[in-house]
Amino acid sequence: MPGKTCAPDSQRRRSRGSNRSPRSLSACILMSALLLLAGPVLLSGRWTALGFGYPDAIRSGTILGGFSVRSIACAGAMAAATGSSDPGALFANPAGLVIAPATRLALGGGVSLWKETVELNTYRQDQNGLVIGTAMAAFKTEPGPGYAFGAGIARVSDASHEDARYNYGSPPDTTTLESIERFHSSGGFWEVLGGGAVSLAPWLDVGISAGQRFGTITREYEFDDLIGNSDSTWTTEIEEEEFCWHAGILVPFGFNSVGLSYSSESENYPSRLALGGMINAGSTNRGAIGLEGELRDPGGDNQIVARAFGQYSPEHNLLFMGGVSFSEASDPNLTTLSISGGGVYSLRHFHFEAALEWRNSTSADSSFTHPVPDEIKGSVTSVVFGIAYVL
Repeated sequence: MPGKTCAPDSQRRRSRGSNRSPRSLSACILMSALLLLAGPVLLSGRWTALGFGYPDAIRSGTILGGFSVRSIACAGAMAAATGSSDPGALFANPAGLVIAPATRLALGGGVSLWKETVELNTYRQDQNGLVIGTAMAAFKTEPGPGYAFGAGIARVSDASHEDARYNYGSPPDTTTLESIERFHSSGGFWEVLGGGAVSLAPWLDVGISAGQRFGTITREYEFDDLIGNSDSTWTTEIEEEEFCWHAGILVPFGFNSVGLSYSSESENYPSRLALGGMINAGSTNRGAIGLEGELRDPGGDNQIVARAFGQYSPEHNLLFMGGVSFSEASDPNLTTLSISGGGVYSLRHFHFEAALEWRNSTSADSSFTHPVPDEIKGSVTSVVFGIAYVL
């Protein structure tokens, strides 16, 4: 954290580190070693897509690349301590609520501009749209040393998509437009949560949050037959209204930390298990790098996302963040690369935050089953702004 929040956090980690026993220190070193060993495994596996468009819209929507401005700037980091002193920790690793001793109110939101190019033989079609992206309002308070509480609401998935297909006649009459297919998807899911965190030991923070996951996804299809009478339409809805919970731990050692988080599943949302860590420079500039792996639907599809991220504070009131994530899936056939960055500027009690995410995907799946396209290239550019008030 930049500004006044940086020094208390650093001092707290120093004091906690000085009271650690050799046994707890060994445990921390072991967890760090496991994280470093896990990195090459994650980077050599197959990853699920964080795509935008039909493959996600027709199912349960795209899981957003982060729930707060800070998490988006760090490639959607879930378990690691990056930005987890933000109230947005409620939606990722609730143990992060206890990191910085302060009462904080955070608001954030933004828009996403998506673009998609469909290629089929010599046929090429471009389409795009502007939709609501991330939205969050949350607060945390630490009434006493070593424990904190928080509550908030955030958008966790988005199913916005528009698609159209213009079907021409078969050779040799390839100039006659015979039919038009249109697909529209909208909506997404939200979570409203309350939770808390406590420091059980100088080397262990734990937290849990729980509440309701809710929302509606609406899908509409229209077939316009231009040469016959086979017009048709259909509309379907996916409704979500279930109890959900998140739990996590953070193991701090000096300026470094290792985190583990879990998010429960519901009917239309997968469970998420994430392991990550950060290594800090330990200086006034607070430079840091991190690595994280996320497993979605453990025991089911076992889909994995890999992330690398970092942050740097050249001034006491200025913080820069950035990250990259990569994913690949066979069902749907989708490969995605995401690059993000952002910053925080502190002015007295206010923190002004901004993040930019660019996500690019390549797929062979489309909204329509026939004909199968050669390739679909999609991209999403998301801009998010936020403000936090620290007492």
